[in-house]
Amino acid sequence: MREDKDRSYEKLVDTMLSIKIDKLRAYLQNTPAANLVEEKIEKTAISIRAVLTNYVKAIRYLQGIEKNGEPFTIRDWMRGVREDQPNGWLFISSNADTHASLKPVISMWLSIAIRGLLAMGGEP
Repeated sequence: MREDKDRSYEKLVDTMLSIKIDKLRAYLQNTPAANLVEEKIEKTAISIRAVLTNYVKAIRYLQGIEKNGEPFTIRDWMRGVREDQPNGWLFISSNADTHASLKPVISMWLSIAIRGLLAMGGEP
């Protein structure tokens, strides 16, 4: 999906929630995740898909975000910090009444930010 010029959060959610196991198998072919959906462990693949479906639902909160102007990615923001662009601080906040439902999204954002930071390595 990375190479898809028309990619969107909506397309990602639709794909993840509706893709059949055999198509998922073909989609993941030649990736590290391919062994998780092999035919000989069909029950495991179905279980993984059920768990994935639960987590993908959190991405629904991001649908339409890319339609409102310049796209923002935490990964690009982290790269910009390394390239001395004026990025400042990254605040991830939520209201008390929505915090419980946003926990998976906030966790995902923090994970992306931390992984991006770790991937940058030490000082150049």
